[in-house]
Amino acid sequence: MTAPLPDWAIPNLMADTSVIASIILSKYGFSLPLNRQEQMTGLDGFPIARSTMSDWLEVAFGLAEPVVKAMHAESLAESFCIATDATSAPVRALKGQIYHHVFVFIADAGHITFLASRRHDGEAIRQMIGPFRGALLSDASGIYDVVHSLGVTFVACWAHVRRYFWKATLTEPELAYEALALIQRVFQVERKVKRLPVDERSTYRLEHTQPIIDVMDAWTERTAPRADPRGRLEAGIRYYRNQREALGQFIQDERLEAHNNACERELRALVLGRKNWMHFENKTGLAWYTVFRSLISSCRLHDLNPFIYLEQMLRLARLWPEERALELSPKHWRATVANLDDRLQSVLHPPWKQELARPPPRIISTG
Repeated sequence: MTAPLPDWAIPNLMADTSVIASIILSKYGFSLPLNRQEQMTGLDGFPIARSTMSDWLEVAFGLAEPVVKAMHAESLAESFCIATDATSAPVRALKGQIYHHVFVFIADAGHITFLASRRHDGEAIRQMIGPFRGALLSDASGIYDVVHSLGVTFVACWAHVRRYFWKATLTEPELAYEALALIQRVFQVERKVKRLPVDERSTYRLEHTQPIIDVMDAWTERTAPRADPRGRLEAGIRYYRNQREALGQFIQDERLEAHNNACERELRALVLGRKNWMHFENKTGLAWYTVFRSLISSCRLHDLNPFIYLEQMLRLARLWPEERALELSPKHWRATVANLDDRLQSVLHPPWKQELARPPPRIISTG
């Protein structure tokens, strides 16, 4: 006879979810490849083979994927603005590597999600944003031109404009620094805007940012004839002029940001990971990255400890209806935990953990 498994245990899995959460956070939060984690567990005297870790990650992925899909669906349905950016993701192939692309989406509905695509074109964007009809904040890559035909408002990023003029300091520094000084003033105003109530931001921007942009417009008109026609400064001026309408969108609506630097910060973890693990072993590994990274980044967005969240969410997900997977997302996690019944609360805190948390017994001297 075999005793039934307790609710907090995952069938056919020898690892507790705390171990799996540690592996996930180490690999996808701190860019530690599984072979390094295997070496580290060996130093602790209990080596865990990377193949075993992969098996555990596969189980965790199956539990977590519906949550991330629900997060992205709510982002598309409920957001006014979504910021996005992408970076390459090399995947091992029979001969060399095949480059896929990882897109990050930071939605004002309260989710950060990552999606992977073999394509880096307008059709990929169309598929990923689906029914979304709000504002999309990104760089001016041609792949985003498709949003105009979808009824999406395109918002351009001032940090990308700045980058053009920064490169121009190598060839035409005097004029390039004039542009950089004006752009710096835009960012200085934005730092003040962040401290204002949302409903006051548009008025403040109209009073303080719009005059700077007017000066920038005049500067480009005055400077364009003096710039090297094939130089970096001219490229910056042309970029600014082409994106002028999209660069001014954030002035009109207090809910919009002036840049998508947050997206670039989120993608740095993948850039660092590329240096550590070189490439993804296959498309399955790439899918694991997008799901686990979505949860880790969203935890940080909502000030949740990602280790505790992953440990507890994986315990609960096996018993949770898939049609309510959104309730297990970092955005809704605190409310979900607060409304759990006693049985499900015990799943989050198994008996052996409660024993460890219990204070040691008092020893009463009889002497």
